[in-house]
Amino acid sequence: MDQLTEGIETPPERLKKRKQTMKRKLGTFGIVLVLAGFLGTFCKPSEEKNDNNLLFAAAIAAGFSGVRTNGAVDLAVASKDNYDDNEFGLVTATTIKRWRTDWANQKPASITGNLIILQSSQGATVGQEFIKPTAGVYVYDWPNGGGTDINFRQKRNNGLFENVQTGLPDGERTDRFLTLYGIDLSKDLVVFAAGKDTNAGTAASPKGSTYQTSGRGLYWLRYWGAEANHVAVLDGPIDTQFSAAELTAVGTESTPPNNGTFSVKSFKNVDNSVLVQPVENVIKIVRNPNAHGVTGLTSSVFISDARHNTTSTEREFVGTADGTNAGEVEVGKKALTEGHLKGAFFAPWLQVVDQATGRFKSKAAIAALWNTPNGWGHAENASASGYQEGQTFLHYCRTNARSMVTGLSTFVILGKPTVFYENSFIEWNGLSANHPDPAKRTLPADSPFATDTADLTVSTGGTGGGPTFNAANAANYKTVVNPNATTSRQTLIDDWAYKNE
Repeated sequence: MDQLTEGIETPPERLKKRKQTMKRKLGTFGIVLVLAGFLGTFCKPSEEKNDNNLLFAAAIAAGFSGVRTNGAVDLAVASKDNYDDNEFGLVTATTIKRWRTDWANQKPASITGNLIILQSSQGATVGQEFIKPTAGVYVYDWPNGGGTDINFRQKRNNGLFENVQTGLPDGERTDRFLTLYGIDLSKDLVVFAAGKDTNAGTAASPKGSTYQTSGRGLYWLRYWGAEANHVAVLDGPIDTQFSAAELTAVGTESTPPNNGTFSVKSFKNVDNSVLVQPVENVIKIVRNPNAHGVTGLTSSVFISDARHNTTSTEREFVGTADGTNAGEVEVGKKALTEGHLKGAFFAPWLQVVDQATGRFKSKAAIAALWNTPNGWGHAENASASGYQEGQTFLHYCRTNARSMVTGLSTFVILGKPTVFYENSFIEWNGLSANHPDPAKRTLPADSPFATDTADLTVSTGGTGGGPTFNAANAANYKTVVNPNATTSRQTLIDDWAYKNE
């Protein structure tokens, strides 16, 4: 049993405990709110109001008891024009070097604790694999038991989609991570970094894929409540930006102390859950991007699809048959449907990264890309409009990994309202009520979660422009989709309950 799972309650015990705790915290006024219409988005009048509804109502009622519920506008913070001037968000090797020479006197004014650098990979040169720790600066081998996996994922059940390792780690996992590395998110600055980026800088082998990992780290801690000035991502890999004297060998990096006492329960009065959008909200957004009614977002949403495919850039976006892997659902199989969210802008993730260096393009260059559709150079955007000031970005890809790169470009560089479809297309393309083969359908005909319709999913090969349906090679999504679901936000409910135990 690893350090993250030892002693954790079983799911049934944990859920029972959370329900009991949240029921105690939910007052009469909160219940009135529930009955007045704040129940799950898709509940029908005849449906029984269950304990899960009460949990969600508790989160809503918390807004009347001092909880700061942040919208997308509240969470985004723009980078300086010169990335060297940043002290959080996207930081550079120049800044890290300054900090590590004299952390006590050089650290940001808002930070009272340590600098924690978490490397997702080692440098390419033997004996120079890690940034050398100094006083107050700790450098850890990040995969050292510190996450459910290197991409910060966990098999979760959102009420609709389950047993697929795409969700953000839950509260227990997150607290185990903080304990292992001795991180205090109220004092320390955490920087996610990559030791190397060995890709060639081509369409078949693009640089910058390391941000798919480090970006999830930043997104994860912000979701749980960390303030923007306590989390950062290093721009570019370590091995091309630090001298031999600034690096150290494997075995001489910092040793995880496993003595941390900080818990995300300290963020019980902070709600950043707007960052994680459940599919029920995404369906609303796709149908009415300029009048969606989703709480926490600006009135208009700009949908961005980051799926660059190394075989053919647009392969997944246009809906090529058998073009999308679904190995997380069934090994060796493909998605049930193909295409993209209707109205989505095609924004292949590698284009916000300088393919010569693996570092992000300049702030001005990134802004120009998002504002000018033809700047991306893809025919799929021929009739698309660029980003309009005031819109909220909604990023997605297949598993919300590639969209971390485009997401970082808007969230921590441009400072625009930014949210993510967490389960992304690995969930979306399995929500079928209309597959030509009835045996492959995962949802009943009247399900509000079905996405395989022309008003939600489009492709170049689908009937009437709707989704392309895969057949012989399609994964068995029936094993992971709940046909009787009444919510797709259960993980948000569970996480809020954990913070308020």
